[in-house]
Amino acid sequence: MGRHSPERIKQGRMHALVFVALAVCAATWAAAYAGDTPAKAALAAKPAVRELKPANSAVRTKLETIVIPTLTVEELPARQVFELLIQAGRENDPDKIGVNVFFKCPRSALEKRVTVAFDKITLGNALLNLCKVCGLDYTIEEFAVSVFAKTQP
Repeated sequence: MGRHSPERIKQGRMHALVFVALAVCAATWAAAYAGDTPAKAALAAKPAVRELKPANSAVRTKLETIVIPTLTVEELPARQVFELLIQAGRENDPDKIGVNVFFKCPRSALEKRVTVAFDKITLGNALLNLCKVCGLDYTIEEFAVSVFAKTQP
């Protein structure tokens, strides 16, 4: 079996899945003993977002440092909520630039009506929570965030 054989790659992926599963179990166990519910622990956990570029990218930094003071909407199409969130990110960015967001998902996913209330939340966590509500996911790329339909539940 060679160093980069399909079997080794598959084995490496399985090890990564086991590691992620163990990390989730450990976080849930820790939350249970801390008095939190698993749902609260899951929302408080760091976003499990696939990155295509290094962790220290400018986009990741902005997602972690831009804080949205408050954003509350009721029964608006997800597309409008994403636009409000992107605008709030731009307004609360010290550089007044924010982040670029590209949508690579079906239009129907953005037509879903959502209600959210964010208070003193980072742009990254707000995007993550909005994606969860809409059944979407996102990746951090070199110069933007890409929102797409989840491939797995």
